[in-house]
Amino acid sequence: MITEPGLYDDISNEDYHADPCPEPSLSCSGAKLIVNECPLKFWYQNKRLNPDAPVQERKRHFDVGQAAHDKLLLADHFDSQYFILPEGFNAAATKKWADAIAAKEEAEAAGKTALRHDDYKMVVALVDAVKDHPFASSAFQNIIPERSGFYRDREFGFWCRVRFDAWPVNGTIFADMKNVRSAKPADFSKQAADLGYYQQDAWYQDAYRELTGDEMRAFVFVVIEKEPPYCVSVIQLERPAVEWGRIANRRAKEIFARGLETGHWPSYADNVVGVNLPTWKEYQLEDTFGLGAKDISANRPLAAE
Repeated sequence: MITEPGLYDDISNEDYHADPCPEPSLSCSGAKLIVNECPLKFWYQNKRLNPDAPVQERKRHFDVGQAAHDKLLLADHFDSQYFILPEGFNAAATKKWADAIAAKEEAEAAGKTALRHDDYKMVVALVDAVKDHPFASSAFQNIIPERSGFYRDREFGFWCRVRFDAWPVNGTIFADMKNVRSAKPADFSKQAADLGYYQQDAWYQDAYRELTGDEMRAFVFVVIEKEPPYCVSVIQLERPAVEWGRIANRRAKEIFARGLETGHWPSYADNVVGVNLPTWKEYQLEDTFGLGAKDISANRPLAAE
């Protein structure tokens, strides 16, 4: 449990996500969940607010992405965190792989993550792709990995937290690693919108300012494709995207503060919500029935004619 605002280098990933603040705090992932899903889902998944919160199931592609992250940024600790299964391992063939199954179970009991041999080869390939990229490789050199920050929000007073992938020892250009479907910059724009990366950008820049009193020179995403040949791009979101992130984060903070005060974490909406058909469906119906927007807006009982 941390007691004072500041930067910390000795907090494990598990302890950070368990929220070590004196009171429930808000992280970037929490802010994204609040505004992109709903406050009730945020509350339901938050162990500090809901003691009965379910344990989140680990998914294989998340394990691969996390392993690549750890292999690149925490290479000295990788072997203590992961167990690599033998090539061709098949848990169903219990007699043939009895020793491997026993070793796997022992490693998992010790808190390690077991990776299939093919997944480990992918992890190595992803890391090598980053190291082969001129700018991406430099972004992860001479850094403090996994530096955590904690502070009180100036406006609302509650605790906020942030965890930087790579804190540059000399400089103010920060990089965050993402394992994505497509590293093509035009495709990343949609992923940034769908996954809330624009909120993350704003959150990290604002947290850095709160924790240091300075401005980041730049925040970039190092994105690596999940399939061979593991193409890499280094992408910086434009200022309008970051400003939209700040607007979304401010809304999340407002909702979080209200939830802490009232104990009410609403679902998608407390009132009746009007919903129209998607634009593509309206065009399809106009073409099918030979009607236009003016016919619809005339408010005539067209279906009865």
